[in-house]
Amino acid sequence: MGDSELEHLINNTKYINSPSPYGKRKKRRVKVIKPPSIWYNRETKEFDGLTEDIILAWVSKYSKIDITVEIQCALAWMIKQPYKPEYEGNKYFFLERWLKRSNDRW
Repeated sequence: MGDSELEHLINNTKYINSPSPYGKRKKRRVKVIKPPSIWYNRETKEFDGLTEDIILAWVSKYSKIDITVEIQCALAWMIKQPYKPEYEGNKYFFLERWLKRSNDRW
């Protein structure tokens, strides 16, 4: 395991209190996986942070659909939506849900 992988695991690990069968609370490590950061840039009208690795993972996960076409459809939908500050944020889960629904339709 390289130094960068070790740092990633340390940074994405937090401690929580878990009940113990003996009445004492023990701390244990829980691995927290952060999603990749994908943002919608309103100036360029594109998704920033969408890498080939993410797209390849989606291609293997959602084999029934064409990922690039569905991403373009999601992008067209985002362009039509009015600006609302509460909708700004990481679009990773938005795209995951979009692709899952599209895959389920086929």
